[in-house]
Amino acid sequence: MLELKDFFFNIGYIIGPIAAGIIADTVGAMQAFSVLGGPGILFAGILFFIMPETYETSPGSQETGN
Repeated sequence: MLELKDFFFNIGYIIGPIAAGIIADTVGAMQAFSVLGGPGILFAGILFFIMPETYETSPGSQETGN
C-alpha cells in the first residue's frame, strides 16, 4: 500500500505541472486555479462523506488511523 501511495505521489509531481500548464495555456493563468480547485473541492467533499470516521490498521503499521 505504501508503494502505491509513493507511486501516485511521484506521478502527481510529473502530471500535475504538465496539466496545470496545459490548462493555463487554454483558459489563462488565473482561471487555471479555479479549474484545478473546483474538482479538488468536489473530491474533498465526496471523501468527507464516504470515508469512515475511524479505520482499522494492523498493529505494526505506521499510520494511526486517527
